[in-house]
Amino acid sequence: MEELRANVLRCFDVSEPIWNEQGPTVLATMWRMMQADWEYTGGEMSMKKFGSHCRALLKRERHKLHTHWRKVCLCDRSKPGPVHLDPKKWARLVDHFTSPTLLEKSVVMTRRRAEVVHKEHFGRGGVAAAARRMVSCSIEFQSML
Repeated sequence: MEELRANVLRCFDVSEPIWNEQGPTVLATMWRMMQADWEYTGGEMSMKKFGSHCRALLKRERHKLHTHWRKVCLCDRSKPGPVHLDPKKWARLVDHFTSPTLLEKSVVMTRRRAEVVHKEHFGRGGVAAAARRMVSCSIEFQSML
């Protein structure tokens, strides 16, 4: 996975949030690079699964950069981005992080997460676990009598 991550960061454009805009030959190039260096046990890896691994790595890297933007740069454009990232790509990512569509989506998702309440998931196992503990305690107590 470490080599795949290194190749993904080298071949793909981390500042491009839309997967279809990455370029038509990048995934095939990555596939050939990884097939030349690695042998997969149990048969061939599917191109679809390989693409999903690459997407997940890009998403994780963008999330790390977004955390850097919020916590290190404190959402200030004048502060430089990470040392390993090209300043033009950083500027493009900052534009993406501050875009109205992403900010609106963030507000909507925050509101939706606040609306979801599963009372059985609260505390140490939630209400359901507390009820189970109560039943088991009452059974043990009755057996003692």
